[in-house]
Amino acid sequence: MRDFFHLDFSHIGIVSLFFLPALINAGIFFYSWFFAPESKVNSSFSVLVLCLAGWQTAEGFVHVSATSGAADKWDTISGLMLTLSVAYGVLFSMRLCGLYDKIKRSIVRPAIFLPAIVIIFLQVEMPEIRTIHSSGSWNWVATPAGTPLSFGIYAWLCAGGLFMAGIFWTFAFRRSEDETRRKLFLLLGVGFAVPVLAGIVAEVLFPFFSGTDDVPITTSAVTAFSIASFIAMRRYRLLEYSPVHQWDTIVESMNEGMLIV
Repeated sequence: MRDFFHLDFSHIGIVSLFFLPALINAGIFFYSWFFAPESKVNSSFSVLVLCLAGWQTAEGFVHVSATSGAADKWDTISGLMLTLSVAYGVLFSMRLCGLYDKIKRSIVRPAIFLPAIVIIFLQVEMPEIRTIHSSGSWNWVATPAGTPLSFGIYAWLCAGGLFMAGIFWTFAFRRSEDETRRKLFLLLGVGFAVPVLAGIVAEVLFPFFSGTDDVPITTSAVTAFSIASFIAMRRYRLLEYSPVHQWDTIVESMNEGMLIV
């Protein structure tokens, strides 16, 4: 337990890159959990940003650790929070776009959370899936081991991120969406795409295929999603359900006689 507290906060740049984004997401969580209307969409969004804040905080502690042992322990926690972020991100995106209710819950929930549980178990029980080593720029970095198991874990994380971004991009260009919802989905699609693509390039392609060190920029890049979600809450009522946003769907599903009346 002592290793957890072997920290060195003299790296001001690292502190700014990781802990300030975490504070932003913590603030968004506080607003969405305590002040937004109660709904399943809002609850999944709140848990998502809380997991993101936890991931960014743990990742920050990795890079301000004074020993490799402390960095290793915080990296394990960081991996757990990242896995939960992906799972709840998929859940949030499916609920917001209405896909969750179109598929049996007995299928959706296991498909989302069972792989996440398995990956969390592997991260805790098999620390050899990544290695911790010192870095002049980042103090410590965790580079994934070039094994099929490690690649499979990162592939699942990348697939979840691409799925989230892909859903929003797809719905942004659907003809049935009104202009407000279209802008909302487009904004969230961009917010998700920035950290996902940055993570795939810097933390998957580089270490797995070019043999270079992991470049831990994904947690900072998540700020793009934080900003996008904040704008979406203020301008496009992300956390406020209104029938105005669902008018096309309501009209299409109404009985013809009812519509005439």
